[in-house]
Amino acid sequence: MESVAARYRLSCSLQGHELDVRGLVCCLYPPGAFVSVSRDRTTRLWVPDSPNRGFTEMHCMSGHSNFVSCVCIIPSSDAHPHGLIATGGNDHNICIFSLESPAPLYILKGHKNAVCSLSSGKFGTLLSGSWDTTAKVWLNDKCMMTLQGHTAAVWAVKILPEQGLMLTGSADKTIKLWKAGRCERTFSGHEDCVRGLAILSETEFLSCANDASVRRWQITGECLEVYFGHTNYIYSISIFPNCKDFVTTAEDRSLRIWKNGECAQTIRLPAQSIWCCCVLDNGDIVVGASDGIIRVFTESVDRTASAEEIKAFEKELSQATIDPKTGDLGNINAEQLPGREHLNEPGGPSYKLPYNISDDPWLTAYNFLQKNDLNPMFLDQVAKFIIDNTKGQMLGLGNTSLSDPFTGGGRYVPGSSSGSSNTMSAADPFTGAGRYVPGSASIGATISGVDPFTGIHFSFPSF
Repeated sequence: MESVAARYRLSCSLQGHELDVRGLVCCLYPPGAFVSVSRDRTTRLWVPDSPNRGFTEMHCMSGHSNFVSCVCIIPSSDAHPHGLIATGGNDHNICIFSLESPAPLYILKGHKNAVCSLSSGKFGTLLSGSWDTTAKVWLNDKCMMTLQGHTAAVWAVKILPEQGLMLTGSADKTIKLWKAGRCERTFSGHEDCVRGLAILSETEFLSCANDASVRRWQITGECLEVYFGHTNYIYSISIFPNCKDFVTTAEDRSLRIWKNGECAQTIRLPAQSIWCCCVLDNGDIVVGASDGIIRVFTESVDRTASAEEIKAFEKELSQATIDPKTGDLGNINAEQLPGREHLNEPGGPSYKLPYNISDDPWLTAYNFLQKNDLNPMFLDQVAKFIIDNTKGQMLGLGNTSLSDPFTGGGRYVPGSSSGSSNTMSAADPFTGAGRYVPGSASIGATISGVDPFTGIHFSFPSF
């Protein structure tokens, strides 16, 4: 139940990124600024318009050869009094930028797969998490140690205030506490991939996950509280300054504001995936989403958007609302959709999808889409198709890493502790794709359908 309190309203909408905004962080300098990163491969610095409401893009930085998925600020030093910006990408690299140049000062190489989370600590320490199941500790331009122990992608990392303590959250559904490179404790409780971490104090932290819950933990291992409110994967969590209230964003098209342990406000957005958020020093909330637009929300009357802007936002929101009768079909008229009999008709051009039972479904799907120049939005569907194809097969892998590199979709259920079970549950939340069970452990399936963004055809086999 939402409490009655001061309400956040739209302050401004910022356009500039061409694709999903995947990461946001408050900047040390200039005051009130923040940094955004996107699938469009760019990093952008936004500074507040003074004294007017809104922000202006000051710098656009490039250095990654693939999607940029995370960002953090490295604190100021004698050499860099305004701090540095660190970004991680699907090109396996970490780029380090200053505020003075659009090109990186240097690039950190060492991860064997996409870098999806970053956190900075004292004395220039940087912690990175990757799909390669490891986290790495960097100092300046050198990797000091690699943290190994997770059995799936490391989606979230945080350096704790106490010297030497670090947290990692993974698609293996656990959180690990590290000290001096050794795993001190494993936190279990989430029922799906851990996607975000936030530090409350030296002794408490928050986590969010694909199980649509937020958990508050004591550093000693005890789960103090579980918060429910979202109806889908929770991608990010951010703390308000100087208190324990927080903000979450999720796949359910919403931003939720939590105060005193309760959801105080839910803000709907006209985008499917609300990837990231950060809270500015003045309490305003910055949100990045799959439509490429950055939106700022405020409690301040002085910083609230004009009546015309709010009306335009509400109109956009009403047009994006899901019809409960048809689901998220966008502009599709359900009455004009073909019937079941059309399932047996051939689709457009077909693509062969070779797959060995020992391969990683997500990596296979990713390579398949890139090879055939297909829309990356289909990664989730193709990977789940592969997983459904292999149901009942013995993979022979004790722990399989199954995390959707783009959406975190595909609920990963690791094998039991005895190793006798290797269940994979993967219902497609967007398409409800059908199931096809091949007769052998090696698949050469034909996939088909229509890409709603490009019109490209691909075809599933007849059932």
